[in-house]
Amino acid sequence: MLIKAKKLLNLPVYTKSGQLLGEVDDIEIDIDDQMIVNYRVGSRNIVKKLLVKELVIHRSQIISITTDKIIVDDNVSEKRILLAKEDEKVAKGTVSPTINSLRED
Repeated sequence: MLIKAKKLLNLPVYTKSGQLLGEVDDIEIDIDDQMIVNYRVGSRNIVKKLLVKELVIHRSQIISITTDKIIVDDNVSEKRILLAKEDEKVAKGTVSPTINSLRED
């Protein structure tokens, strides 16, 4: 099945267990292999955007893609929770910012 890139944008992303992670904001394409490598997922919720900037999902974490939604491994949400907790600590000033190996910016 083929899907146009603009149909992927804003497609909701759910974990296998049904948790909504956000929507596809952008995709990263490996031009040498001509394939999508990463999906960048963000939230429309302004508060969530302030706490968690963006979630990068590698193609290996995708379980399925339909015209209605993307389903990913449950461990993707665990990474997002870790990022949110670290961002909250930095915002409160309880820890200094560090390079986060989970972020691939």
